[in-house]
Amino acid sequence: MEKSIFILTKKYSNEMKIKEAIGSLYETNLVTTATLMVELYKKSPIVLIVDLDSFEESTIEMIQSVVAIDYLPVIYTYEVNERMKKILKNEIVLHLDKVKETIIPLVNQSSIFKSKYDKVMDSYNAIDLINGEFKTFFKDWVNNEDDSKIMMKKSLDLVYAKNLFLNNKPEIVWILTLKNKNYYSIKFNLIDDEYFEEVSFNMSSRNSFNFDIYAANGFSKNFNTNELSDISIYENNFPHDIEKNTEDIRNFAGFTMGKIIIIGMNYKQSVFNFDVGIMKALAINFDLLETVKSQMNELEGAFDYTTNALARAAEANDDITGQHIKRVNTFAKLIAEELEMDKEFVKRIYNSSQMHDVGKIYVEKEILTKPGKLSNEEFEKMKMHTIFGEKIVGDSEYLKMSAEIARYHHEKFDGSGYPDGKKGEEIPLSARIVSLADIYDALRSARSYKPAFTHEEAYKIIVEGDGRVNPEHFDPSVLEAFRKNHLEFNEIYKKLAD
Repeated sequence: MEKSIFILTKKYSNEMKIKEAIGSLYETNLVTTATLMVELYKKSPIVLIVDLDSFEESTIEMIQSVVAIDYLPVIYTYEVNERMKKILKNEIVLHLDKVKETIIPLVNQSSIFKSKYDKVMDSYNAIDLINGEFKTFFKDWVNNEDDSKIMMKKSLDLVYAKNLFLNNKPEIVWILTLKNKNYYSIKFNLIDDEYFEEVSFNMSSRNSFNFDIYAANGFSKNFNTNELSDISIYENNFPHDIEKNTEDIRNFAGFTMGKIIIIGMNYKQSVFNFDVGIMKALAINFDLLETVKSQMNELEGAFDYTTNALARAAEANDDITGQHIKRVNTFAKLIAEELEMDKEFVKRIYNSSQMHDVGKIYVEKEILTKPGKLSNEEFEKMKMHTIFGEKIVGDSEYLKMSAEIARYHHEKFDGSGYPDGKKGEEIPLSARIVSLADIYDALRSARSYKPAFTHEEAYKIIVEGDGRVNPEHFDPSVLEAFRKNHLEFNEIYKKLAD
């Protein structure tokens, strides 16, 4: 598109003098104060020439405020208005007699400066987009609503593909993540204003780059220019697997941060340090997310190991095999999925359900394994395992659901349960789910005080009741989820049988 210059004047003679000085080197457009802002966005001129003889000081101030919104170089001209020249002493102000000999060099310099300025602002705006959306990406990723690829694609679409204000966009983006001495490598292609994954593979970290990918200022190269660079040609500079999956490389810009290498290739225009700056911002955020997620996974693993160990200790005291807690975990997960709970809830209840009877560690084994009916005193001691369980789990926010399940999984929807006699939605949903999952497994399993029931018998007891277990004990939505999936309950029980 031809570079445009805006001329703002009310005097035809002054307009003609300015246009004559510019000649045919640039397209010129006459604008008014009323149309200036609209025309700025429609045509994006490289410079604005303002005739001071045509306007009052207040109008000049208005013009300055307009061009400051999205910086535009301004050259002021005058023939008689000497007073405004003094006021604008820090601006470029030319007498009309000097325009012909000086305007073109000034416009050329302004054009170069404007181009550089626009690239800087594109870079800053793209980085602002990344930083602005980082919190959302972080939340979605940590909650496992998005995996790494989805998060990376969302970032690329936001910063490049969907960004109407950024002109220089890479057609190809490679993202490499170092894992266990291998680079997990993903290639994204820009197609119709959206990035799509084309290929992904593991590549040995020994397949090295023949330039410094860890350069403090990143790395870039334009192969269609004569710029000075340590990178002379693209062949053999990239690992073989990348070159094999990239037909042609016209230019590239990239950055390495920690375990993340991100490389943009085949930009529409030549690449500069501004393009590297955007890659740097992406690499920093990707690496931060990877680091935090890795640390959280380690922390979750430690929590899960501890809770599993406590749960197994409790089951051992109750003379029950570890398969019971696996089954209850799986039953609870199935119900949560049927209720269309979010991924985080499903994951959390699967890991937390196993803590439902952890308080039995503090209940005498003679009571837990007594073959006959418990006395009133023994039953009161048995009921205390819910309170003990909550205390054992503690008040960690991460284990909040485990504590809820431990205390409330013997509460009943009609208020006839223990330890607090809660009813309805006073009982946490997690505990309402585990209540049914635990009772189903207890019915199916042989105990010192009862035989094992078949699936059909257990189903009938839960759905129709038998005097001790009644359908009113359960959250209706949880009971309906069980009805819909009871055959799968049976399959899970058989698969995880003792």
